[in-house]
Amino acid sequence: MAVTGADLLNQVGGDASDAGLAETIVAKAQVYVAKYREDSEPDPAAPVTLPELIEDGAVLACAEDIWTRTKSENGVMLTNYQPGDDGPGVVIRIGRDPLAPVRPLLDPWYPPLGFA
Repeated sequence: MAVTGADLLNQVGGDASDAGLAETIVAKAQVYVAKYREDSEPDPAAPVTLPELIEDGAVLACAEDIWTRTKSENGVMLTNYQPGDDGPGVVIRIGRDPLAPVRPLLDPWYPPLGFA
């Protein structure tokens, strides 16, 4: 089963009007997870086999994180750069690594990296 935009909308409680955004976010999440897997392979000639359920869970977790960052008011900060300024402030989006929820899900499937 591959993760779809409908799966993401179901996970985040979105509605059909955001279907296009959800599909785009899922596509991004798949790229992020694929790159993480590529960078984590200890031996590219013998790639680690992940259960489909685990990989889908990682893609969905990444997509949910991107969705939250995109849609949630909790992903922004209202600030004033001048002390004592009573103006309306400036909204700043707080960046977050979209792989933050993915690493703990996939790390158990990969052997620890050795030190040189």
